[in-house]
Amino acid sequence: MKNQPLKPWIKGNESITPNNVAAQIANVHTIFNVATTLLLLPIGTKLVDLAKMILPDDPEDHQQLILLSLLQLYQVPHVPDAS
Repeated sequence: MKNQPLKPWIKGNESITPNNVAAQIANVHTIFNVATTLLLLPIGTKLVDLAKMILPDDPEDHQQLILLSLLQLYQVPHVPDAS
């Protein structure tokens, strides 16, 4: 017999809402969301720092990023500025 670490969780979920599959799915979804939130809360500030590092903060950089996104979306060859 294989090791089944989730079996107690499944049995517990079934015992809370027997014969109601929709409620069982909702319970698992809620447990997943709460667990994920609890896991990510301690590193929330680090995720913000990472997002700030990846995404530009300068408005000119935003325009360049939007332009690059549009060029990639429409596959338009990049034309350098005349300045």
